[in-house]
Amino acid sequence: MATAAIATQIDGALGTGGVLLRSLKYVVREATSGFYPDWFKQYVALEAQAVTLHEWYPMSMPGLLQTELYMRHQLALWGHSPERVNELTEARLSRQELLRGTTPLRVLAVLHESVLHNQVGGPKVMAHQLAHLLRMTCLPSVTVQVVPAQAPLLTWLDSTVALVGMPDGETWSYAEALDRGWVTKEPAAVQGTVARYDRVRASALSAHESREVIRRAMGELVNMTPAIDLSKVSVFKSSYSGGNAGCVGTTRDLVSAGLAPVVDTTLGLASPVLPFTTAAFASFVAAVKAGEFPAGEKYVTA
Repeated sequence: MATAAIATQIDGALGTGGVLLRSLKYVVREATSGFYPDWFKQYVALEAQAVTLHEWYPMSMPGLLQTELYMRHQLALWGHSPERVNELTEARLSRQELLRGTTPLRVLAVLHESVLHNQVGGPKVMAHQLAHLLRMTCLPSVTVQVVPAQAPLLTWLDSTVALVGMPDGETWSYAEALDRGWVTKEPAAVQGTVARYDRVRASALSAHESREVIRRAMGELVNMTPAIDLSKVSVFKSSYSGGNAGCVGTTRDLVSAGLAPVVDTTLGLASPVLPFTTAAFASFVAAVKAGEFPAGEKYVTA
């Protein structure tokens, strides 16, 4: 299937001014529409036209904010065949195009904290998923709030729900069960969902506090990585040295394994190892560059 990169290249070669790239989302939507179950097609059609999307996820990551690996493992856990996993993954990835462009869909996703700890695909997949979630929250159109596991709840919603705001001001509600979903714009049903969603959200942390909870959950996954033998990797020093206080080092030898271990090079093989995942390390560097850790800017180079 054509991708945004391919469409951009063809636009450039033909001098079409971006026509193919702008049309791509319609082509992809048409190509993947047959992959959805019938009961989900109406929701996808509404989502494609929506201007706002307010969601509640008590058990898993929102589809629009998932990595491809997370998708594939989740769909496999649901018992789909490999072929069906490929189809549904392609369809779900195509929906994520709604978050891009000049007028992206505005998303407010409220997650229960357990979503951050429900391991789909194992520690490495989850660490990458949480790093991706953090990156997505940097988009001005995406807000994520976490309801802490210990929070005193004002109400509870057992299922995934969504409130879909349309350009004409109309709101549709969507609720999902085990293998079915229901879409309605009936006023009483929508108002009932809005009331319960608002009460769930009232139990959530702020967007900033939620980012810290996500970052902490990612750190816990990093600590589950296997021990690293420093005698078998090439360690190099960072561009910043603390003099007698020591010097931070890392290695590129384990990048393919998704690891970026941090060590104290003055201690040599005796140094303790902090086994960060590459996703966690990249997220930290991005946060420092974004000004979230001002004191750490001198440690980060291009």
